[in-house]
Amino acid sequence: AAAVVLGVVLSVASAWRSPRRSPTLMVVAEVALAVVLCVGAGLLVRSFIGLVSVNPGYDTRGVTTFQIVWPFGHAADSTRIHDDVLARLSADPAIQAVAATDILPVAGASAFHLNLGDLPAAPGAEPMTLRLVTRQYFQAMGMRLVEGRTFAEAGAAPYQELILSEEFVRRYFPGKSPLGQILTAGPARYQVVGVVNDARQSGLNAKLRSEYYVDLTRFGLTQATRPHFVVRSGADTSHLGPLIRSTVRDIDPRLGVDLNQQTMAELTSASV
Repeated sequence: AAAVVLGVVLSVASAWRSPRRSPTLMVVAEVALAVVLCVGAGLLVRSFIGLVSVNPGYDTRGVTTFQIVWPFGHAADSTRIHDDVLARLSADPAIQAVAATDILPVAGASAFHLNLGDLPAAPGAEPMTLRLVTRQYFQAMGMRLVEGRTFAEAGAAPYQELILSEEFVRRYFPGKSPLGQILTAGPARYQVVGVVNDARQSGLNAKLRSEYYVDLTRFGLTQATRPHFVVRSGADTSHLGPLIRSTVRDIDPRLGVDLNQQTMAELTSASV
């Protein structure tokens, strides 16, 4: 691109010195600018094709997202309400999996962070990314459990639990399984119970990061957390909007539902 721009400048300068510069200058300038536009368009198309061909690490088909809208001053037990929403939607035969997360893929990094100690040295390691998710998140997002298991039921494990991404394992546990490893975050102790495939959670053009997942229910599904719900159903998601609204309003008629985010396919497409 720089060579083309330089060529344009030299061509225009040469034409300007010509005795018959007026028509020559116009022709040279138009051709040169057309070449620049063609090169720019070609680069843009190539970048676009490269971006849409990236495997995000999750399956957007049949996935709808939403958040609960709380009226001002509503002092209900938000943890119980979120738990009820998860339980009722999970029981619906039309839904394959439902989960909650603190932030959706392609929406950026979590607002939370844990400084994990007891990690092996990893020269040049980039910042780690924390994701808070509930048990069925990986199933709802169509992610693959590479090793181990997902989170245990609340209260069933002696430690709080961690699930790592493959990139995390490559960076900090090269050539060995991390299962059973105990990592600390302040006074809390976390045990690695699973490994999942890499996902480009921060955007399709973002580099893979060492990601680790913690059970969101350990932090509490409160109004302050404002969790995003992820619902996986069949290919046709048109019925999910009314179903989600009626489920939430059956629990508490004062609550609303924000479906503006719509499907994961639309969110991923918008990020492109």
